[in-house]
Amino acid sequence: MKIEKLRKIIEKNPELVNLKIKGVKKSYNFSVDRLDAIIYEFVEWVRDKNVWEKNVFEEAFKLGKEIALEYFLTINEIERISESLSGIAGFFIAGMCRIMNNDDIAYFRVKKGISGLGYKHKHGKIVVEGSRLLYLGMYMEGGEIVVRGNVTNYLGRGMKGGKIIVEGNARNWVGYEMKGGKIVIKGSAGDVIGRKMEGGEIVIDGNAGSWIGDDATGGIIRVLHSFSSY
Repeated sequence: MKIEKLRKIIEKNPELVNLKIKGVKKSYNFSVDRLDAIIYEFVEWVRDKNVWEKNVFEEAFKLGKEIALEYFLTINEIERISESLSGIAGFFIAGMCRIMNNDDIAYFRVKKGISGLGYKHKHGKIVVEGSRLLYLGMYMEGGEIVVRGNVTNYLGRGMKGGKIIVEGNARNWVGYEMKGGKIVIKGSAGDVIGRKMEGGEIVIDGNAGSWIGDDATGGIIRVLHSFSSY
């Protein structure tokens, strides 16, 4: 891919890649290494996508899996790539994380909003520092995710296995369509908890809002402080 073409992509989509700005005018420093190449490949791929279509989530995940194998990525390199991406790039990063083994640990620092970290996570432990996390642990299959901060909506949507621990608060739609695994929220949660839940366990140490367990057919929801009920 030509550098000039990459420059135009980044200038049109500054929210996708965080690059250093020098001087008064925006000046982008393109270092030519394989991590930059991966970042630019994702930006090129995503720029024409309708990013809130569910099939795009899966496509981003598959792209991440393919790239991790193609480039023989290490966990440290995946961590470095994540520092330059935001938005639905979480699904892309989740795909790369499928190289993880049971004993592996990956650390991610989230400064901007990101969606889809831990999507279909299967092995190993992910530790996330930061907030503004959307769709965290969606369709998670195994392993563990620890959040040192807060999460937004759809925590553990469709989760099948594994464990998520949130040391802060969660917003709405926790455990929507959850089938297995365990979610522990050390703080409080918002509304619509465990809707259409089929299995698994949700534990909220603080308060929860309204609509707890609506249309649920299985699973356990524990709110240890108080909740509203309509």
